[in-house]
Amino acid sequence: MIKEQIPDAETDLYCLIGNPVSHSLSPLMHNYAFRKLGLNAVYLAFNVQKNKLQEAVEGLKAFNIKGANVTIPYKTSVIKHLDSVEDTARIIGAVNTIKNRDGALIGYNTDCSAFIELLKEKLNNLKGLNALIIGAGGVARAILYGLIENNVNVTVTNRNTDKAESLIEDLKKQFKVKPECNIIRLSDVKNEISKFQIIINATPVGMTPNMNETPVNTDYLTSKMLVFDTVYNPLETILIKKAKRIGCQVIEGYRMLVKQGVLAFKIWTSLQPPAEDMERIVYLKLKGERIE
Repeated sequence: MIKEQIPDAETDLYCLIGNPVSHSLSPLMHNYAFRKLGLNAVYLAFNVQKNKLQEAVEGLKAFNIKGANVTIPYKTSVIKHLDSVEDTARIIGAVNTIKNRDGALIGYNTDCSAFIELLKEKLNNLKGLNALIIGAGGVARAILYGLIENNVNVTVTNRNTDKAESLIEDLKKQFKVKPECNIIRLSDVKNEISKFQIIINATPVGMTPNMNETPVNTDYLTSKMLVFDTVYNPLETILIKKAKRIGCQVIEGYRMLVKQGVLAFKIWTSLQPPAEDMERIVYLKLKGERIE
């Protein structure tokens, strides 16, 4: 049993900024890690209204909050309120981690590294593979950048094709050699899907409480595909369940949640967190089992 740390005047504060945040498991895994390492620190989740984002970021300084995570829908819009942004996050155009360094707020992106590390655990060589990204938001930006950096041929589909086009054009400006990225309409995915080895859901489709939805028609999946779903609640989305049934390799969203959290923890504290324990308690929580 891990000893409970009672907060006091010396407790370091960390937090999550987003809307909504009530479903988030980041407080669970980070507070567990703090206790496991014996750190006097607490992680909280703040639901921030859109017109209060600037005030919330300023509050990080005012309350000397040591670090923060940023989630939907602020990964892009938060950038203009920070003092500086690390190169990878700047190129991607999305921040999911903030470090308070002596009063200066620095933005990072750990989604990209987390995604690529997990993908390479399943696929040894990414070069030349074809990937379909569903979505054009903050996490899609990080995933697209990571795939381009690893010489994957990428196609993006999204309900709003203008947003997908803007995403690709933004990222293309960052590369000396312009990458080839395609856009297809969601309605055309069924005609194109067989050419992809990697399918990534970078949308909230399938998330609690809309658990019966899928971002694409799963009848078109084949066993030769790897399916990566960034949604982590529920533990297994309908997309993941059907992909497993077909025989696809899969990567569940909770693993990306934990991986990006581990990388954020290192940025904040310069310490190696108990990654396996963090993944275990998130898994148990999502399964509805007891956590000790």
